[in-house]
Amino acid sequence: ELVLLGSLDHETTPSYELVIEVSDGGIDGDNVLSASATVNITVLDVNEFSPQFDDGVVFQVAVEEETTRDNIVTVSATDGDHDVITYSIASADEHFAISASTGQIDLVQSLDRETAQEVRLEVWATDNGTPTRLSSAEVFITITNINDNVPEFDQETYPLVLAESATVGITVLTVSASDGDDDEITYSIASADDHFAINASTGQIDLVKSLDRESVEEMRLVVWATDNRTPARSSSAEVFITITNINDNVPEFDQETYPLALAESATVGTTVLTVSASDGDDDEITYSIASADDHFAINANTGQIDLVKSLDHESVEEMRLVVWATDNGTPAKSSSAQVIVTVTNVNDNAPEFEQELYSLSLAESTPVRTTVLQVNASDVDSAVLTFSIVSGNTANAFSLTPRSGELVLLGSLDHETTPGYKLVIKVSDGGIDGDNVLSASATVNITVVDTTTSTCRSGRPLAPVMSGPPAMSAMAEVLVSVVDINDHSPVLAVNKYTSVQVTTSDFVSGRPVYRAQATDADSGDNGTVRYSLSRIRVDPDAFVIDEESGVVTPRGTPVSRFYVMVIHAKDGGQTPRSTYMYLFVKVCRYPGGGWFCLL
Repeated sequence: ELVLLGSLDHETTPSYELVIEVSDGGIDGDNVLSASATVNITVLDVNEFSPQFDDGVVFQVAVEEETTRDNIVTVSATDGDHDVITYSIASADEHFAISASTGQIDLVQSLDRETAQEVRLEVWATDNGTPTRLSSAEVFITITNINDNVPEFDQETYPLVLAESATVGITVLTVSASDGDDDEITYSIASADDHFAINASTGQIDLVKSLDRESVEEMRLVVWATDNRTPARSSSAEVFITITNINDNVPEFDQETYPLALAESATVGTTVLTVSASDGDDDEITYSIASADDHFAINANTGQIDLVKSLDHESVEEMRLVVWATDNGTPAKSSSAQVIVTVTNVNDNAPEFEQELYSLSLAESTPVRTTVLQVNASDVDSAVLTFSIVSGNTANAFSLTPRSGELVLLGSLDHETTPGYKLVIKVSDGGIDGDNVLSASATVNITVVDTTTSTCRSGRPLAPVMSGPPAMSAMAEVLVSVVDINDHSPVLAVNKYTSVQVTTSDFVSGRPVYRAQATDADSGDNGTVRYSLSRIRVDPDAFVIDEESGVVTPRGTPVSRFYVMVIHAKDGGQTPRSTYMYLFVKVCRYPGGGWFCLL
C-alpha cells in the first residue's frame, strides 16, 4: 500500500515520480533477489485561494464636480492559484466604468456635489477557477466642491414700513440668503446710508439713526450676500423703506364733480373714467363707490372706473355716482366726489310699424289724389321717421308721403288690368348723422273692386265710374253694416316722458304717486284700455299699477333714489294696439326736494 504521509501542494510540487522496489528474503539471507517499478503522481490544482487586493479592501479618492476623468483609481488583486482575475463594479452607477482586465476605474459622467457629497463603489475581483472565488473592496469617492452657485436671497425685494418715530437700536428686518455650495455667507449694505447697519453674519438690520419723514419719505437699501470662496460670488437684494407719518390730512380729489358723457352703446368692460385723490400724508388711498348702482365698478387701488353693465338711454338718461377716497391712516380719513354720467342716445332701436300687414279694398273709381291709408310707426329712440315704398308699386299707382305715412292714390285704378297690389313699405330712422340707419317693413294688400259690374239698389254706383262705355246698372238695395275694426291705438293724456317726485313717507305708506290716463277712439273691447308696468329700474317689485284705473302705487321701502319704469296702455281688441310712456320717480326725504332729495 502506498500511503500519503504529508500534505500536497500543487503550487509547490505539481507532481511526483516514485521508484519502488520489491525483494525476497533469499535463503537464510543470502542470494536476495529484487525488482523495481516507477510510480508517477500528478498533483491536481484545487481553487483554494480567493483573489486578494494588493492595497487592502478600502480605497479613498477625491474628484471635482462637473468634470469627467480617466483612471481616477486602479484597483489590483492577486490570486494564490495564479488564476486570471476579472474586475467589476457590483453597485450600478452610471457615473463610473471599470476595466475588467486592469481594474482601472474611469469617471464617465460628471457629478454634482449638491446632489451627493460622496459616492461608495463596491468593486469585485473574480478568478477563473472552478468553482470561481471572488473578493470585494470599497472605493470611497469624495466629490470636491467648486463654487458654481451664487448666494440667493429668499426675496428679491423687501418692503418695509417704518414710522418716523421708530426707536434707534431696534431691529427692523432680517434678510436671509442661501448658497447651494453650503458656503458661509457674509452680509453687507452697499448703499451709502447711515440710518441702518447690518450684522455681517446674521443679516439682521438695525436702525442706528433717527428718521425724519419731512426730510425723506422713502429709502432704498442694496444689501449684498457674499460667499467665502476664492473667487467669491455674491448677489444683491433691495430693501424699500417707506416712512409713515401721522394721519392729519384728508384725501382730496382733484375735482369735486366729474362730468361724464357715455353713449348707451358703450362696451361693457371699457374704462370710462379714472378719478384721482391725493393725501397730504402720502397715505395709500383706497377708492370705492357708495351709491347703489350696478353699472359701474371702481378699481380700489387706481380709481379706474369701468362699465360692467350695459346702458340704456331709454331707461335712464342720467346717473350720479358718489365715489369715496379713504386713506390707510389710523384712524382712516376719507372724502367724496360726485360723478355725473349723462347717457347719450344711440340709434339702437329699429322703428316698428303698428301693423305688419295692412289690407284694404278700393273701388276702381276711387279719385286720384285720395289718401287711401294712414300707416303709423314708432321708434323708441324718438327718431324722425321716413316712409317709402320698396316694391309692388305697379305703374307708380301710389305714393307714400315720407313724413306723414299717408298712402295716396296717384293713378287711376282698373280692376280688369290690375285687380290688386301688394306693396312692401319701409320706415327708416335717420340714424346718427346719417350712419347706422335702422328700418322696418310692412305689407299693404290692396284689392281693386270692379265698379262696372257692381250695382246697388239705391240706383247710385258704389263709387264714381271711370269714363268709358256706358255702365250697366240695376236697382238693388244694399244694406251696409259698419263693423268697428280696431284701427285706433290708445292715446295717453301726457307726453311720452313724465317725472314725479315723492317723499319717502309717501313711498312707505303706499300712497299713489301717479295715474296714467289714456283714451281710445274705438268702441267696445277695442276701446277698453288696460294698463301695465315693465322695465322698472332699480327694483322690479317697487311699484304696481291698477290695470283698470292706471293708478301707480309704491310698495315696500325705497332702495334707490331714482326709479324709471315704462307704463303700457293696451286696448282689448282681438289684435290689441298699445302705446307707452316713461315715468321717472324721484324719492325725496321731504316735500319740495332741494338738497333733501335723495337724488
